[in-house]
Amino acid sequence: MRKIKLLFTLCALLFAHLAVAQNTNIYVWDVTRSMIGEGTVIGVKTPNVYDKVEEYLIKDIEKISIPSTRIVVIPFQEDVLRDYIITADDATPESKRSVIAKIKETGPACFKLTHSRTNIAGPIYYALQNYQDKSRNDKVVVLTDGVQNMAGGSEALVDAIKEWNRSSDATDFMVYVLTTENAKRPIIEPIPNVDFTDTDRFTNQIETLNLTPSQRVDLNIKNDKSLKITFAKNSETAIPDGVEVTIKSEPGCPLRIDEKATIVGGSICLALQFDYETLKNQFPQEETYCKLQLDLVEASKIYSENSEKVKVVLTPSEVTLVIKNKKERVLKVELID
Repeated sequence: MRKIKLLFTLCALLFAHLAVAQNTNIYVWDVTRSMIGEGTVIGVKTPNVYDKVEEYLIKDIEKISIPSTRIVVIPFQEDVLRDYIITADDATPESKRSVIAKIKETGPACFKLTHSRTNIAGPIYYALQNYQDKSRNDKVVVLTDGVQNMAGGSEALVDAIKEWNRSSDATDFMVYVLTTENAKRPIIEPIPNVDFTDTDRFTNQIETLNLTPSQRVDLNIKNDKSLKITFAKNSETAIPDGVEVTIKSEPGCPLRIDEKATIVGGSICLALQFDYETLKNQFPQEETYCKLQLDLVEASKIYSENSEKVKVVLTPSEVTLVIKNKKERVLKVELID
């Protein structure tokens, strides 16, 4: 009879749980009669762009890939048409189909109204006051073929856009779509988080690419030489290399992380500043938990890819770092032959 002793090193497996990004898509939708070619600008009849705008609206909603996204469609003429507002608490396939069906009903119903003037500032303020949520990433899409011709004129519209921008977070952004040549850009200078899209390109949606970092990251201070955080994404669009992220550990964490790193291949890697001999006495427990705060360096940057534009945002921004200082365990197994 022979006795064979086998030594097995026990290892723990890490399963990263991805947090669900919370977004709100708000569509500020011009349904004045000029959208169907029944307006005039300096005696010239306005073009009928309704079908193209409706197609844009529907495609943008269809492209929402995070089911928890809230959808809000605000039609307007001289003011917000409150009775025609369309909302959905999520963006599941069923909810999106319901919203799209209501859009197809709402447009023709609104064009039967007698309102003829355009108040773009009103629905922007309305969206700000009623639907902006600090706990969510807010995307506002303004679809209009005209200019602000009431309630303070162009200055009121400029004030509304700037007020929205002042009240927004770094992960919020606005797409102002100029749907015809008659539509005038209300602001010439660049504004953070606001993108003006000209009429010849307005059919190209701006996609929101949510990067979701691993909710939990393990670091073995004895064996690991670097800290790696991997990002998942909410669409088929590749994560662009070169996105810069700041990483900061909570006060009291001996690792004292406060760095800027670049995403390459969907991940960021940080070299540890201290060796094991320095750290082992500072982490007497087998597992120590601390929080890492992540933020995009340029959250408002628009990345171009295949003539489409991609807005990169980060959700969530907090990651749990599990610092491990475990002694190697050995399991002895005797196989008796």
